[in-house]
Amino acid sequence: MTTFRTTFALTVAAVLAGVSLTFASSAGAAPAEESQRTGGVYFGAIALASDGAFGYSFDFRTKQAALNAAHQRCRQRSDYPGTCTKVGWVRNACGAVSVKYDRQGFVTRYKFGWGATKPIAIAQARRNFGGKIRAWVCTTRP
Repeated sequence: MTTFRTTFALTVAAVLAGVSLTFASSAGAAPAEESQRTGGVYFGAIALASDGAFGYSFDFRTKQAALNAAHQRCRQRSDYPGTCTKVGWVRNACGAVSVKYDRQGFVTRYKFGWGATKPIAIAQARRNFGGKIRAWVCTTRP
């Protein structure tokens, strides 16, 4: 578990330092409140736990609100809520996350991809990595 947390933290730091991403469940999500959708800038985010549980958000007015909502949802869904980490966010875009698991079913590695459409985001998440697409999302765009 310590190796996972170290790898997770290093990957998160690298991603957040250079790339704006967002992800949400392929299972779909409820639309954001109308007040969140006014204007032309929409943020989304994803949080991921060591057991593969995730939380997502989309169509929030601020990056921080989207990150916090995703983190809270991850903690509610995971058997290991303390391992939930805010892993990425996007603005007016689509994103996806590809995940690899160990033999016990815990996440060992993951990769993000993003683009103007869902297929582009998924292709980027799998590029030179493989893995299983765990989550995807597209924010509402003007």
